[in-house]
Amino acid sequence: EETSSRIAFVRCMRSHGVGRFPYPTADGGVSVEMVRARGINPQSPAVVRVVSECLPAWLRPPATP
Repeated sequence: EETSSRIAFVRCMRSHGVGRFPYPTADGGVSVEMVRARGINPQSPAVVRVVSECLPAWLRPPATP
């Protein structure tokens, strides 16, 4: 279940324009270093926006009023 949701997240990222977003390692992890190694700036506004669209609802931070 968790692995399939991580794969779905990567597919979502890729389909929303972050085409080189890395798949998780065998233990299910994706590090900032892995993302940067693919030439992706994890702090860029475009990447942050896509992350917020692709994260499962239960992983999203609570909305601030």
